[in-house]
Amino acid sequence: MKTIFIFLLLCLCGIGVQATRPDKSDKIAPRWKNGVFPKNHDNSYYFKVAHGEGRTLSDACESAVLTLVGDLASMHGV
Repeated sequence: MKTIFIFLLLCLCGIGVQATRPDKSDKIAPRWKNGVFPKNHDNSYYFKVAHGEGRTLSDACESAVLTLVGDLASMHGV
């Protein structure tokens, strides 16, 4: 019984360590993913963050694009 308890405790510790480890793609992720945008020197463009939710990734992307288009349309009086 004591052996099983120790084994389960080690498994839980391993899961905790694995969950806190950064992903491999974090090193090559684009800087804008963390909110680091290039400097806008001549005000010819601007950045807007859009969020979307959905049951799948494509649903979330579609929701984010629709939100962005709606925000831009309302900014220009459409």
